[in-house]
Amino acid sequence: MSRVLIISFSISFSAILSLYIIPSCTKSISHTIPLMQIELNPKSGNTTNIINCTMSSNETIHDNEVFYYRWDWNGDSVWDTPISNANSINHRFRRAGMYNILGQVSTGTGISKIVETTIVIEQGYSSPRPFFLITPDSGNLFTEFYFDATSTEDDEDSLNQLQFRWDFGNDGIYETPFSSNPFVK
Repeated sequence: MSRVLIISFSISFSAILSLYIIPSCTKSISHTIPLMQIELNPKSGNTTNIINCTMSSNETIHDNEVFYYRWDWNGDSVWDTPISNANSINHRFRRAGMYNILGQVSTGTGISKIVETTIVIEQGYSSPRPFFLITPDSGNLFTEFYFDATSTEDDEDSLNQLQFRWDFGNDGIYETPFSSNPFVK
């Protein structure tokens, strides 16, 4: 009879051992979320800066814990990014103002926390990015060319607020005065 007991104990011990070995080989989904904060780099900026936003914790987060993140850039509780497993994201605020940034961190089990911070964005000024098309694309001395700069972009101003002038000889001498008209022939 003692022989049967030893075999039974041996089977039970290996079954218990396999229960402890198998789960350690897989990623686990956390059932709790540590205390999180949003770090901004830079901490303030202007409309031409790209701000890095990172959700992090001072508590230990184990490598096998999986969290998911999303962001709301203006605090209106409408999420502006899709859910991602990346805890860091870059964003550019295109208008000056104070922004209440919300970040949500979630587990795969439905537990989530919302973290918030505020950033002040000042008005920045960037140069316009000129772009123009020439029609026709080739010709001779008698061909009349049309220049269209309506695809020019500026971060702060609309197209109708920009001024255009043209240097047809690429010699630094402008053949036209400043004008709000993006077309010239």
